[in-house]
Amino acid sequence: AYGFKFFTIGNVSYLAVANAYNGTSFNINSKIYQWMPVSKCFGNGTTCGAAFQALATNGATQLQTFTTGPDLYLIAANAYNGTSYNISSSFYQWMAGSQCFGNNSVCGTALQSIPTSGAAWWEPVTISGDIYLATANYYNGSSRNISSSIMKWSPSGCGDAQLGTPTTWTGDQSPSPNGYPTGLFTGSRLYTLACKWLDGTTASSTNVRVTTQTELQLSANGSTTPTVYITPDTSALIQW
Repeated sequence: AYGFKFFTIGNVSYLAVANAYNGTSFNINSKIYQWMPVSKCFGNGTTCGAAFQALATNGATQLQTFTTGPDLYLIAANAYNGTSYNISSSFYQWMAGSQCFGNNSVCGTALQSIPTSGAAWWEPVTISGDIYLATANYYNGSSRNISSSIMKWSPSGCGDAQLGTPTTWTGDQSPSPNGYPTGLFTGSRLYTLACKWLDGTTASSTNVRVTTQTELQLSANGSTTPTVYITPDTSALIQW
C-alpha cells in the first residue's frame, strides 16, 4: 500500500487504499473498505478485511476524494504500469443507487481519464466556490524536470453561450482563447470555449466525458481523431 484516504458518505465511513506494486505487477487493484461499527473493523459491510470495492489501478500512489454539491468523486493517481510513466489517472463518481464508484452508470468504470506522468499526488482546492485540482507529476520516463498541472472542475462543460448561426472552423482558425489550436468544429449551434481541453495542447476525445448529441462536433486533430460531441451539460475537468 502506498497511501490511505479516510472519507465519509452520509454517516458511513470508508477507507481507500492505494496499492502500487505486489512484487510482480504494478497493474493491480486498489481497494475501498467500509467501516463496520458493530464488528469494529473495515470490510465489505459483512466480512472484516474483505474489500467493499476494488478499482483497477497502475502503480497507484494515492486515492483522493473531493465533493461538489451533493456529488462525491474519487481520483486514482496512477504513476506507472510497468512500461510507461505517461499514463492516465482516473476519476470516478460515487453512484448512490449502486453504492459504488463508477462512471455514473457502471461500477468500476472511470468517469474521466487525465494524462499524467508518474502522478504522485492530487490536491483539491476551493477558491470562491470554484474547485481546482492540482496534480504533482513526478517523472515522465526520461526527466523529473516536468510540468505539473492545475485543472478547474467544470460541472457544465466549457461554456453554454449560444453563438447563433451555423459556422465551420478548421484547425488553427478555430477559437483559441489560451493560444492553442482546438481542432475542427462544425455544427448548427456553436458554444463558447472558455477553456483549453485536458491534454494541455489540443482537444482530446479520450479525456472528456461527453454526451452524444448533434450540438457541437469536435475533432481533436482533423480527420485522424475520432469525433466526439460536446454539449453544455457535459461534465469534465478542464486545464486552465
